[in-house]
Amino acid sequence: MSPSATTNGDANGVNGHHESNDINGTNGHTQKLDFKTFYNIINHERTSTSKTRHNINPATTEPNSEVPVSIKEDVDAAVAAARAAFKPWSKTPISERGEKLRAFASALDSHKDSFAALLTSEQGKPLAQSYQEISMSCTWLHAFSNMPLPEEIIEDTEDLQIINRYVPLGVSAGIIPWNYPILLAPLYAVLRSETGGDGDGDLSEGGAAGVEWGGGLGADVDGA
Repeated sequence: MSPSATTNGDANGVNGHHESNDINGTNGHTQKLDFKTFYNIINHERTSTSKTRHNINPATTEPNSEVPVSIKEDVDAAVAAARAAFKPWSKTPISERGEKLRAFASALDSHKDSFAALLTSEQGKPLAQSYQEISMSCTWLHAFSNMPLPEEIIEDTEDLQIINRYVPLGVSAGIIPWNYPILLAPLYAVLRSETGGDGDGDLSEGGAAGVEWGGGLGADVDGA
């Protein structure tokens, strides 16, 4: 699920200033993120659903933005797209995969004002805690992007050679808890990407923040 990307327009920052929501893609184009309109991102394309839902801002009791409610067909389409992407991504050198994760972390950090405001409006947590969650997520992304996957020689004789390797296995799916969506997502989706697999994630409570960063930011970090 992701925010709508447009070519113009600014988003209001949490302190009343205008935050630049440009995303500089690796293919040279620039997009803006709209933190009020949300879509599923499947196979690099925005898709809508027949039903939507919203949660309530606990501080104001006002409804937050509508988000898609996916059905089996949407999940099947996402899994099919992930399986198609798995072969080339799994063959991508780990150093290049790490570069994608670091670019993703930079994009998240550049939009921290909007993400922090969104987290607070969805969950009611203090704004300082929302910023802390985003900061920790960026830290984890950078740490995971530099994580080595060494080979270990278990036995090497004339008759037998046993080598322990970390190899990509395929597509997996998971539900990311609602309470720390931006922080916990790297533990699932990003580790899958770093090790050469593909992952489809969802939120148990249908909020926008935890999956928005994956679609809106990731859609413009090619290959992530």
